Amino acid sequence: MPRSRADINPFVLLFVSGVFDPAMVEAYVVKRVPGACLVEDMGLELYFQLPSDEIRTGNFTKLFNDLDADLSKLGVSSYGIADTTLEEVSIIYNDFLPT
Repeated sequence: MPRSRADINPFVLLFVSGVFDPAMVEAYVVKRVPGACLVEDMGLELYFQLPSDEIRTGNFTKLFNDLDADLSKLGVSSYGIADTTLEEVSIIYNDFLPT
């Protein structure tokens, strides 16, 4: 069954350098996209879930434009965005199960 726009909660992945302040980066993202949530801190990778209702506000565009301007200030080397469905996660997980 196709998902509606309301079901889309994209993730933004920030790749950080060795010197960064996770709390500062989180505050930066949340200030630009209210409701954004840090869901995983893997040391040099930070995963934020972005609320779907912010898509129409222009806040995603502001976040990405600001990130482009402030990468080095934040200690972020690059970033990406993904929309991973539960089905995709299940497929990836099942690939790693012993047969």
